[in-house]
Amino acid sequence: MMEKLKQGFYAKPGGYDLFCKDLEDIEKKYNSQANKVKAEEVLDEFLKQKSVDSKVILQADKKLTKKEKKIKKGFNEKADRMRQEIEEFKKRSIEAENNRAKEFALILENANRRHEETMAQIMQNHREQMMEIQKKNYLFE
Repeated sequence: MMEKLKQGFYAKPGGYDLFCKDLEDIEKKYNSQANKVKAEEVLDEFLKQKSVDSKVILQADKKLTKKEKKIKKGFNEKADRMRQEIEEFKKRSIEAENNRAKEFALILENANRRHEETMAQIMQNHREQMMEIQKKNYLFE
C-alpha cells in the first residue's frame, strides 16, 4: 500500500474505492495474523495514520471524478455538435443532388421539346415541299 501511495496509484477517479479495499485487506490480514496484546492498539494507530491518507485520496478522487465527468460532458457535447453538422451536411448534399437532378431533367426536357419542335418543323417543311412538287407535276400534266 505504501508503494502504491508513493507512486500515486490512488490518484485517479475511483482511487478512493481502491484505497479502501486495500486498507480493508490489510486490516483483515493483520487481524488474522496478530495475536499479540497490543495488536488492537497498533491496528488502531495504523488506521488513524491512514485516515489522513484516506481523506486526501477521497478529495482527490472527487476532484478527478468531477473533472472526468466534465471532460466526458464536453466530449459528448462536441460529438453531438459534430453529428448535427454531419446530418446538416448530408441534408444539404441530398438537397443539392436533388436540385441538380431536377435541373438536368429540365434541361433534358427542354432539349427534347426543341428537338421535337425542330423535327415537326422539318416535317412540315417537307410536306409543304412535297405539295409544291405535286402541284408543279399536276400543272405539267
